[in-house]
This record gives sequence, structure tokens and C-alpha cells, in this order.
Amino acid sequence: MARAGILAPATVAEQDPRRKRASATRFGTMAAPIESEASEAEKRRPLIRHPLRRKTLQPRTLAIYLVGIAALVAARPQVALFLPGLALVAAGVSLRLWATGYLLKTDELTTVGPYAYLRHPLYAGALLMGCGFGLMAGRDVALVVLPIGLAFYFGYYLPYKDRVESERLDALYGDAFRAWRAAVPTLLPRWTPWRMPSADPPRWQLARVLENDEQTALAYILLATLSLLAIGILRAG
Repeated sequence: MARAGILAPATVAEQDPRRKRASATRFGTMAAPIESEASEAEKRRPLIRHPLRRKTLQPRTLAIYLVGIAALVAARPQVALFLPGLALVAAGVSLRLWATGYLLKTDELTTVGPYAYLRHPLYAGALLMGCGFGLMAGRDVALVVLPIGLAFYFGYYLPYKDRVESERLDALYGDAFRAWRAAVPTLLPRWTPWRMPSADPPRWQLARVLENDEQTALAYILLATLSLLAIGILRAG
């Protein structure tokens, strides 16, 4: 039975033999071998993953890395911009931690936690962090990076991600997804949370944060923050 804010794609699984097999594993038919393999994979996976693994070696991702490195080299941190930028980064990190504690990608339609207020809390958190780091790098970097970054984000990245994910979730969850999408904004949050009727709402779980590999992002965010702080101290001296 689906919990509040969590809906498993059983209907689509019945229509697709491959998804039917996956659905069977979720409901116990082949659960033991699959869970054992997943457990072994989790044990083998390092806690902090390398940023240049196969999944991230794409032109778009590499371009973002290069822009970040260039911004770091050109950075001239200033206290008046560093502190507001740090606050934005902290807000973005908090939003992403809140979201990943509920999110189980592909297997569930998550509509609780921050997903009850906006559909893309992970992308909203990334936006806050990107703006924050732009400010932390200093005025000159911010004047160049922020306009370009915001144009890319709103002109291509967010519309593309929203379209692709909406098509996938609509195929998996149908009316439930469409009801959630109609009620919950893309990026700017609602004033009140949207509720899916049920008696068993899920709770935030640290295990899900780790499954979503958010600790790797946190490690590199901390590294970037400390690097900008060190640059600011060295150049001020």
C-alpha cells in the first residue's frame, strides 16, 4: 500500500514486463537475491565518490567544472559579499539535505517534505548554492558568472530537467503525478504543503541521504568554501 506522499508504480509495472519483474522484487518475489546484491554494491561504494567518474564525464558537467575552477582562480573574496553568499550556500545545502532524506529516485513518487512545497527542491538548492558561491568569489567574478549561470539555468537546464522528469513520472504514476504537478509549483514554494491522502506518512531518513550520495556533494561544497576562505585570507594579507 502506498504511504502518504509515496506511490509505487505498480500499474505501469503490470504493462511492462521489465517493470513487472522490478515490481515483483519490491513486493517480495525475488527480493532476497536483489537485496543481497544491492547490499554488496553499497558496501563496495566509497562514502565520498570521485567527481570525475563516468556518469559525470559529460560535456555539460565538464563545462561546469571548468567554470568553477576558473571562478576559483579569479576569486577575490570580500567580506561584504562572502557572508551573504555563505548564507545562500547554507540554505541550499539545508534544502537539499531535507529533500534527499525523503527521495528514493525512480522507485517512488515523493510528495512530502520539501516536495509538498515545490517540485524541484534539489535544483532549487543547487541554484541557491551557485548564487552563493558566485557572491563568495567576489564582485568581479559575480558580475560575470552569475548572469551567465542564471541564463543557462533558467534558459536551458531547468526547463530541460523539468520536461524530461515530468515525462518519466507521468508515465510511471499517471493521475497521481498530474495532481501533484498541478498543485505544486516548479521552483517557487507554496505557502502550505500539498497533501496526498493516507494514514502512514514517511519520515526523513539519513539512509536515504546516503543512498542519494549527497555526502559527496557536501564534501566538495565544504572544500570549495574552505578554498575561497583561504584565498580571501591570503589575498587580504
